[in-house]
Amino acid sequence: MASRRSGGPKYDPADYIVPPSLKNGHSDRIQFRAQSTMARALKLIAGSKVFPFGTDQDVARWCLKYGLEHLEKLEPTLEGLKTVLGQQRLANELLKDELYRYAFMEMFTNLRNAVAQHIAQGEQQEARQLVEKTLDMIIAMPTEPEREGRWRDRYLKQFDEFSYLLGGKSK
Repeated sequence: MASRRSGGPKYDPADYIVPPSLKNGHSDRIQFRAQSTMARALKLIAGSKVFPFGTDQDVARWCLKYGLEHLEKLEPTLEGLKTVLGQQRLANELLKDELYRYAFMEMFTNLRNAVAQHIAQGEQQEARQLVEKTLDMIIAMPTEPEREGRWRDRYLKQFDEFSYLLGGKSK
């Protein structure tokens, strides 16, 4: 999660995911010339880690997406554009949800495995400490934007399965 320098959440990382292809793997290569300052700006933004971009290509895809959406607002009657961009928005929304669900399932699978290993080795205190630390991190998850808050609530609800290690209380 990228954050303001003051420490609070500012951006929903999922809003910055513009994959190079949709689920079926098809993508088109776009090659064009750009001013060198624009190319440097893409690299600066990607390297800054202020935004959740990995590469300058991630930044370029994001810019292209929002540029097309801006043009759609300027000329909403442009034939076919609303349909094509609607398809793209729907695909990206489904991808965002899939990424959040995957991270959720992976985190709980890993936590269950780690707790089970500690308990199997007679390390109940280590299991309890791991669960307490994880709960603290979940509680610290942002409640805004709305999507983040919904996922935080899901994490807390699912976390109840570990309440036996915390003396019956989990929140």
